[in-house]
Amino acid sequence: MGNTFINAFDTLGIERLGFLYLRLNINITAMRYFFLFLLYSSSLFAQDELPIGTSGLVEYTEVVDVTGLSKGELYANAKAWFASSYKSPNVIKSEDAMNGTIKAKSMFKIKSKPGGVDEGGFIYYLLNLDIKEARYKYTITGLKHSDKTDKIGTGGKLERVEPFCGYDVMSAEMWKGIKDQAVAGVKELVEKLKKGMAHVESDKKSDW
Repeated sequence: MGNTFINAFDTLGIERLGFLYLRLNINITAMRYFFLFLLYSSSLFAQDELPIGTSGLVEYTEVVDVTGLSKGELYANAKAWFASSYKSPNVIKSEDAMNGTIKAKSMFKIKSKPGGVDEGGFIYYLLNLDIKEARYKYTITGLKHSDKTDKIGTGGKLERVEPFCGYDVMSAEMWKGIKDQAVAGVKELVEKLKKGMAHVESDKKSDW
């Protein structure tokens, strides 16, 4: 009888240990999937932070020092850069050589997703230049996405959390990809602008 009781106890103990082991494995598996979900979610919504100006809108701005160049030379560089960078002179909406200001409006193409091949519409923007002696200030605002073909929907202003067309038309992942491409496009635009504004005529490169 004693042996029977001990055997029964051992059996119940083993079964209980087996149940606890199975339950522990299930919990570990569930936690693993939960952390994978969090990792995917963070990668989905993480993006280069869009700079917000005092107006509460996305704004890229910087004062750039260009030692050795006069206001007139910087203004000439700006005009030459616009002429070589844009197909149409109509991108310049207003200009004032005396006050050293140029206001432009343009756009650049993007894909439906980063690294993709399908067209994804355009990113529109405003570019203002304020030029002084040996320095200038650029300000890029009014960033918004539009797809006139309606293939992927229109996201609208980049400040929007949800795209203008709604998540039923454009997924959160696609909207994030559009914003990422906008950030990359503006960075490329600024790099080209700085290079053009720093241009020095060959006869000024040497004192001889």
